[in-house]
Amino acid sequence: MRQIELALADFNEAIRLQPEHSSAYNNRGYLYEFIGKYQQAIEDYDNALKLQPNSPIMLNNRGHAHYLMGNYDLAIGDLNQAIKLRPSYAEAYNNRGLAHAFMENYDQAIADFSQAITLQGSYAEAYNNRGLVYTFKGEYAQAITNFDHAISLQPNYPEAYNNRGFAYRNQGDYDRAIADYTQALSLHPDYSAVYVNRGASYFQKGDHNQAIADFDRAISLQADNGVALFNRGVAYAAIGNYDQAIADFTQAIRVQPDDATLFYYRGFVHDSKGDYRQAISDYTEAIRLKPEFAQAHDKMGIAYDFIEEYDLAIASHTQAINLQPEYYEAYHNRGNAYADKGSYGEAIADYDHAISLKPDYAIAFYNRGLAHRDLKAYGVAIADIEQSISLQYNSPNVYYTLACIHALAQHPNEALTALQEAIELDGSLQLTSRTDPCFEWLLQNDLSFATSFHTLVGGDAAEAS
Repeated sequence: MRQIELALADFNEAIRLQPEHSSAYNNRGYLYEFIGKYQQAIEDYDNALKLQPNSPIMLNNRGHAHYLMGNYDLAIGDLNQAIKLRPSYAEAYNNRGLAHAFMENYDQAIADFSQAITLQGSYAEAYNNRGLVYTFKGEYAQAITNFDHAISLQPNYPEAYNNRGFAYRNQGDYDRAIADYTQALSLHPDYSAVYVNRGASYFQKGDHNQAIADFDRAISLQADNGVALFNRGVAYAAIGNYDQAIADFTQAIRVQPDDATLFYYRGFVHDSKGDYRQAISDYTEAIRLKPEFAQAHDKMGIAYDFIEEYDLAIASHTQAINLQPEYYEAYHNRGNAYADKGSYGEAIADYDHAISLKPDYAIAFYNRGLAHRDLKAYGVAIADIEQSISLQYNSPNVYYTLACIHALAQHPNEALTALQEAIELDGSLQLTSRTDPCFEWLLQNDLSFATSFHTLVGGDAAEAS
């Protein structure tokens, strides 16, 4: 830092002694850009260009500073002029490519990076940047090829390893991603963003503790790293440490108070703890910040359902559906609210719609089966539960539910078969079934069923008359 201060003092003195010294303004601007004072850099480049308006170098430098400030149109204007004055200016093509990339003009960005590479075949940064644009486009194989070139030209290039790791991660190749992130950190041990990226890869591998360790390191390097705090909160939630997850989301909110996603995730964790009113408060804030946030409306509806405020639940799910008409989960969840309210016809209509949008939606078949059961439409209910099982929604409770519905429909053999399946998966259901009224009619009226039931569940079975 002392060297920068001395350099600034020298440029200041040079400008004081020779106010028409365009290079002094340009060089001081470059230094301001280096330390992140982009507006001051632009002011110096402006002064330099007043003195030397046709300098491609100064136009390139000002264009790059505008890019760093997010003034992409101004950046492209300066870089166009630099390229017009010097058509072989590889750096200007590279910088224009960056501006186009951040404006999501991906094809133009790729063309610019390609031209920079054509002009300067060893331009590792241009290969890296072209790889980034292919990553943005979801063309990960192409991205990796470009990062390979960048690394072959510049083996000690931590950004290229980080970016290649990100591409591998998006391909689902977490081991290669972690290897690249680790290499980036060996070159740049204080690279906070890489710890976040490696932590995310560990998380996606299911190694939540290693993920948390990486997020810890990122936060130790940058206490206000909102992305690291968010990711650590997600990892803590995944291992059931809800209080720590909430603490991390709360800290992330202090850093990024206008981020609706943070409130949404904190609400989701409050939901997981059963703190439904606190969850509703967070979902409400997420919606205030982002009114079109359909998932927040839907999750708020689920929370209202849990506290038995069914009309508010239905209204929330309806708003989610209005915002996103193909949102099959919202139809399913509104169906649940209608069913909990006792409005089984409306519930079935919503389950129908959810299934029409997602024909393999197993839990929707299951819950529609429950609604049909409550309407005593046992045949249709059985068909729905069996369909949910065929779609791999086959927990012990699903088989137990099927057994109960068969019993209510007076299907003794089918009831025993499903009950046996349930007990084989969860032995505790033996005790549950002994006192379940759904079996009462068959126990009292079918001696063969009562005998087999007693053998299966143990205890004393009622005698059939």
